[in-house]
Amino acid sequence: MKQRTFALLKPDTIAKGLQQEIEKRIEELGLVIVRRKIICATKNQCMDHYDKDDEWCIRQGQRKLNQGASADKSALQHGRRILELMANYFMSGEMVALIVEGENAVELMRKLVGDTEPINAASGTLRGEYSADSYELANHQERALHNIVHTSDSEEEAKRETNIWFPEAILN
Repeated sequence: MKQRTFALLKPDTIAKGLQQEIEKRIEELGLVIVRRKIICATKNQCMDHYDKDDEWCIRQGQRKLNQGASADKSALQHGRRILELMANYFMSGEMVALIVEGENAVELMRKLVGDTEPINAASGTLRGEYSADSYELANHQERALHNIVHTSDSEEEAKRETNIWFPEAILN
């Protein structure tokens, strides 16, 4: 089934000079990059992209508390700090937004990208090959997880994210 999905090459990808390699890997799967744009994210775009509610913040904050984070903040406060760090990561440098099209594009991109936490990503995936970051290290350094690339996990999410980063190409 032909699909369109969204991908975002994050600031660490650009800083490491991996854009062309990653785009080549996408195309080797038989997928086509139909739109590409270099972007500098705004805070509003980041918050729209993440679209996380207080329930999500509490779950993430509780996970951080369970991992030994300071109990002087609530789970909600920790979760909101995680969102802030993720937005700061997106705003730390240029990114490349991509619209990718092809048969089973969503699933193929998810497999190519690999596990969210690079240290757990399989060898051969983008995150497994180009990052060794972990939640533990990111938490210790009080920063977001650096995991090279984002890709949508469903066609619906791809449409929503495409509309944020490519407002000139709104998808219904």
